[in-house]
Amino acid sequence: MTARTTATQHQPRTTSAATNNASADAFHGDGPADQFRSTARTWARSQQALVLLAADIDDSGCWLAEGHTTPASWIALAAEVETCTGSASPSTQR
Repeated sequence: MTARTTATQHQPRTTSAATNNASADAFHGDGPADQFRSTARTWARSQQALVLLAADIDDSGCWLAEGHTTPASWIALAAEVETCTGSASPSTQR
């Protein structure tokens, strides 16, 4: 089963009356489609801000002062995520 098939077979977790209202609300700005669009826009703006801040972290060298070997390791710890880097930072290769 593909992701597309799974997504099309997903059933909403609402009653039939609520489903009808949710469908109508989607055209009026209150439904899950508008909520998704709004959240996606917020996420995109936040992601852009994080990328710019990551560049500032790299340039500042604060990650070195705190004992990290790469800006990615500092960022991962600060964001509480796994490090996702394929190579060392250009600033560590100078």
